[in-house]
Amino acid sequence: MAKRVNIEIAGVCIAIESDDGLDDWDIASAYRPFVCNRQADSHLRMLRGNPAISGSAQVFDSSPIWTLHRQADTTAFKIFSQLHDQKRILVFDPDIHTANLYFPDAGGEFVNPFYGPTLELLMIHYLARVRGMIMHACGIDAGGRGMLFVGESGAGKSTLSKLWHQENGAAILVMIASFCAKKDGEYWMYGTPWHGEARFASPAASNWSTSAARSKQRRPNVEQGRHGCRVFKSVVSAVLGQSGRRVCDGVSE
Repeated sequence: MAKRVNIEIAGVCIAIESDDGLDDWDIASAYRPFVCNRQADSHLRMLRGNPAISGSAQVFDSSPIWTLHRQADTTAFKIFSQLHDQKRILVFDPDIHTANLYFPDAGGEFVNPFYGPTLELLMIHYLARVRGMIMHACGIDAGGRGMLFVGESGAGKSTLSKLWHQENGAAILVMIASFCAKKDGEYWMYGTPWHGEARFASPAASNWSTSAARSKQRRPNVEQGRHGCRVFKSVVSAVLGQSGRRVCDGVSE
């Protein structure tokens, strides 16, 4: 029997739809707070077999987890390609509102849309076209004021989340990965169901005060900042093409 569930992340509702025989899966616990019943902005269809992208060119390599491929107007992520029973291929239609998730081994135990980075990659790809991005940061709402603490692994984001969790009036939207998007001329941050502890995964949003993201204790190294911006622009442009360049237009050095 065909199966369908809607989830909303960063204000985007995704309808996940499976074909007959691909319905032996449940909603992962981290995603349950994100279930919604509103009209879908994007549709993810689960299909058997392989897509017709044999001539696609690889444009980015993040193996062994995923690789990005492009063929004409079609963009595809090959996920877990080296693991036969877990392999899946996420293919986007040119209009980005429809994506197909192919399972070459449709009889395996890993036929599940919530397994692996599939939905995270879908959201990164979708939001990049509407001026949004994912940040390696913990997101905190303190009395209606959104704050992002950005840092590499081991910088203390999880520790900060747990400390803020003890404060009255503070809500943890996400421990590790937060989506940021522009809405009505302002920037907002959103909780996600990825990384960190599931108990801190929240579908809520908070207005992101840019002043809260600036460090008042240390003057940043300007040259390092400029180099980081150039690297960011290079990677985003390579992965997302013209859409990536549009995102980078708002990033200044």
